[in-house]
Amino acid sequence: MRLGKYSLRKLLDKKGVRLLLAPLLLAMALGVYWLVYATGGIKYVYSHSMYFPILLAGYLYGIPGGALMGLLGTILLGPFMPIDTLTHEVQPVLNWVYRGLFFVSTGMLVGYGASQMRARLAKIDHMAHHDKYTGLPNRTGTLEFLNGLLAKSAGTGENRYVLMKISCDNLMEIEVAFGYEASDSIIRQMHRRLVEELPVGTFLSKTHRTEFAAIFGNVELADIESIVETLSDALKRPFGYKNIPLHVESAIGYVLFGEEAPAADRLLQMAELALMNAKKARRKAVVYNPDYHNISQDNLALLGELRDALLLGQLHLHYQPKVSLADSSLCGAEALMRWYHPERGMIPPGQFIPQAEQSNLINELTEWVIHSALTQQASWRRQQLHSDLKVAVNVSAHDLLTPEFSDTVLRALDFHDIDSSKLELEVTESVLMENVDTAVEVLSRLADANIVISIDDFGTGYSSLRYLDMLPTSAIKIDQSFIFRLTADSGSRHIIQAAIGMAHALGKQVIAEGVETQEAFNMLRDMGCDIAQGYFVSRPLHADEFAGFTMQAS
Repeated sequence: MRLGKYSLRKLLDKKGVRLLLAPLLLAMALGVYWLVYATGGIKYVYSHSMYFPILLAGYLYGIPGGALMGLLGTILLGPFMPIDTLTHEVQPVLNWVYRGLFFVSTGMLVGYGASQMRARLAKIDHMAHHDKYTGLPNRTGTLEFLNGLLAKSAGTGENRYVLMKISCDNLMEIEVAFGYEASDSIIRQMHRRLVEELPVGTFLSKTHRTEFAAIFGNVELADIESIVETLSDALKRPFGYKNIPLHVESAIGYVLFGEEAPAADRLLQMAELALMNAKKARRKAVVYNPDYHNISQDNLALLGELRDALLLGQLHLHYQPKVSLADSSLCGAEALMRWYHPERGMIPPGQFIPQAEQSNLINELTEWVIHSALTQQASWRRQQLHSDLKVAVNVSAHDLLTPEFSDTVLRALDFHDIDSSKLELEVTESVLMENVDTAVEVLSRLADANIVISIDDFGTGYSSLRYLDMLPTSAIKIDQSFIFRLTADSGSRHIIQAAIGMAHALGKQVIAEGVETQEAFNMLRDMGCDIAQGYFVSRPLHADEFAGFTMQAS
């Protein structure tokens, strides 16, 4: 049963309500006395009505309340109540004492049961609002606190509160390596450090297994920046587990709010968006920007439409030529995806590929690109065009971690009857470093089938030199950020020259992407670079336009 926003149980458990009910219970007991007396005395069954106030007293006031009401009922229906009001026959003492024992024990039993029930419900309520390991409020508790804070600050002019989300991003990695005991220990240590470094009076909660929330007020912007720096430094210090120092990757997202703040759940969402962007940008802290919400909504909407785009034929491939720097002859092309949306127009890959890479949809996209590129190669072969052309396709981390990826590629080559040496798979360096053992295993199988493997965006990862020799790659593709600075920056020239020398020493070709000027083209050729790709050579072309480029190049 519910009364407004409160349940009947919660209403009766309120202290003020219980105090108001005390006179009512006393009146009920006196009313039972009057009823029994008016109906002829104790020999009639109306005396059992005394159990009603006794049971209620036990529920409302526990063991003491039940015992006292049982005792009052005993007195009212004992020596003061005759057996028969007409004859005024007095009850034997043993009679009313025996009844009184039942009254008192019933009241105490009900009181004990009610106390146990309240304790159990309080424990359940605490569990529903608090984290199991730290005892901190959870997401529900955080929202309740925010709602209370917003109601309290309404109309006060207070307009400087901060809601922070702090994450432990590699907790799962620690868990896999050392077990749940280690991850629980890390969370408890993070809790202690946050308590030590956050302002006194900060509301601290744990809204997710790997995330904390902190709410505090009365701070200036400069103070917030100082708090962020302090927290970041504290979380950078190694955490200990069984005398093993462990590094924790953390990030902070926060939102400022005041009297005109949105609803509590919206505030929490804003802080989470800021945290998400801090992780993406690999920054220690990010403050909420309204654009984050619009971008996030748009990205999710695009991702939802992407699967339909595959089925409806809205996706197309363009091909950017690659030429040999030695003689400017056409030697390959990179297949680049384009999405022609019926309402949004042309959507650049950068707006939907990163989102697709965070889902299993990227596997379907990669498979579609491979089949489309091989279909085009088969078409060119029938037209006796580009029969020796090598087409490159980009591969994501999701693809390499999918067990059946190798079989998918090999089946596609067999289905289209394309020589495996005419397919090149470009894998970004950072993808390779995510799981080197798996990458080596998958790429080795593909390389053994004579498929060309190249490292894309070379020079932007962390472990180029360590893994370059062990990876089954045939070429490296120098990141365009170095090529753009080639003519103006001597540092970039030295890096490119070193990369070319190292790759050639390992028997690998070097591809330069982002070549946009004749000067850069000539410099790369003089350095000994093998292949160039970029707007100086050609922009990405539709398959039909590619034939025209070939005729011009020849």
